[in-house]
Formats: sequence, structure tokens, C-alpha cells
Amino acid sequence: MRVTTTIPQNDLCQVPKAVQAIEAKGYDGVVTLENRHDPFMPLGVAAINSERL
Repeated sequence: MRVTTTIPQNDLCQVPKAVQAIEAKGYDGVVTLENRHDPFMPLGVAAINSERL
């Protein structure tokens, strides 16, 4: 089973720290919700600030 969680979407400055904490806790991935302005930008920030998410 793979476990994912959401990341902050309101403030992109929070994403790097959140992603590093999520990765350290052993989560398999992160997701965003499509009800925000741009759901893909936080995922891009997450990708460049993590090793395996």
C-alpha cells in the first residue's frame, strides 16, 4: 500500500519544508487539490525539493 498526503497550496514558500518533513516521515507521495488556482505549481516546487517524492 502506498500512502500520500496533501501539501500546502496557499503559500509556495511552505512547500519545501513541508515536503522534506513528509519525505522524512516515510510517505510515498504528495498530492494537491484541483479546487485551487494552480494545483500543479506546488507539485513542481515539491519535486525540486525532494529526493524521492
